[in-house]
Amino acid sequence: MRSDRPQSGPIGLLRRRRGFRNLTAALSLSYIGNGAGLVALVLHVQSSEGTGIAVGALFVAQTVPRLLGPMAGAVADRVDLRRLMVASDAGGAVLFALLALLPSFGITLALWAAANLLQAAYSPARSSMIAGLVTDDEVPTAYALENTAFNLQVAVGPVVGGALVAAAGAGWALGVDAITFAVAAALIARVPLRKPPSGADRPGLIAETRAGLAYAARNPVARTLAMTLAIGVGFLAVDNVALPFLVRDTLDGGPAAYGIASGAFGIGMLAASVALAFRPGRSAAAVYLAGFAASGVGSIATGFAPAVAAAVVLQAGSGVGNGLENVGSNTLVQRHVPEAMLGRIFGLVGTAAYAGSGAAALLGGLYLDLTSPRTVFITGGIGALAALAIAVGPLRRSEAAGRIGRHAEEEVRGG
Repeated sequence: MRSDRPQSGPIGLLRRRRGFRNLTAALSLSYIGNGAGLVALVLHVQSSEGTGIAVGALFVAQTVPRLLGPMAGAVADRVDLRRLMVASDAGGAVLFALLALLPSFGITLALWAAANLLQAAYSPARSSMIAGLVTDDEVPTAYALENTAFNLQVAVGPVVGGALVAAAGAGWALGVDAITFAVAAALIARVPLRKPPSGADRPGLIAETRAGLAYAARNPVARTLAMTLAIGVGFLAVDNVALPFLVRDTLDGGPAAYGIASGAFGIGMLAASVALAFRPGRSAAAVYLAGFAASGVGSIATGFAPAVAAAVVLQAGSGVGNGLENVGSNTLVQRHVPEAMLGRIFGLVGTAAYAGSGAAALLGGLYLDLTSPRTVFITGGIGALAALAIAVGPLRRSEAAGRIGRHAEEEVRGG
């Protein structure tokens, strides 16, 4: 899409691009619904099953389907993105409506895993769709707005979910979440989109998935993002396990203090994406690297926090770093990966982050028991800074060499 009109910030972008405006509204609803649904499910399972293992199983059911990102990205590269996203949101509406019936624990896990499988397909599709709705100079602002919508899942979704559960119960909360997905599907259906390339002579899905992985191994930007996110998130996500122990045991805070500290991270993410929407950085690599630096330093500083108030402020700083990372990584992929590979690379990058998060969830409790909350935060930050060191050289060289251009297909012909 080409336009000679100058960029005028996020408000102007939303006014000019009706398709992008509908997409942003749909993403906001989907993300809030997903965040609220997770809180409602956690509270329901905690009260009905009464074990940490059961709650942990919910997070496993959430993480495992997301590891199929490269294959989900190959699907996104083969089909009409609008239809894929409408089907994902419509499927989410059905699954949350079934979850609202509060079935047995086993069926709940299966339905929640299925909902996250749809989200695994939804994520690379939404990131690829943005590239076709805006001009090249609008891309940083567009991804900042998309990340703002995503951060509503962390900053707003839990509040909505908790309030709905308190007011009407988990079943009603999940029913409202189903409605948000249905409305999001209707909004996505209004987004104009180019048809995908003809699949008459294309290889199969597995072959295209392998081709995407092979391309990522050759592309320095894709390779660096996948490596650093897997490593960095693996270290930083351990903090999620340690935060309640740091706040409540080490710093003598109560449940409310933990909620504020946890919410501060999401608010920091939201603030970063809003700031980038109004003032996008000239260098996507610099934004990404600054994000990792802020996350690492914030985690280390939180480990030394003398009081709850300091921990809250420092967690907000870490959240700012995470918000910068998300916008920077999305912009880097769009600028350095050809259009035919966007879905697969977005899927791989997302999977790398979920793989790191999953490893942290599996090992974080054991590491915390062997050390202390302060040690977990400090070593997590050091690990993130090590990932930053890996990324600096390749990303700076790639950005200096220039972007590949969205229509440069010669590297990916033949699958």
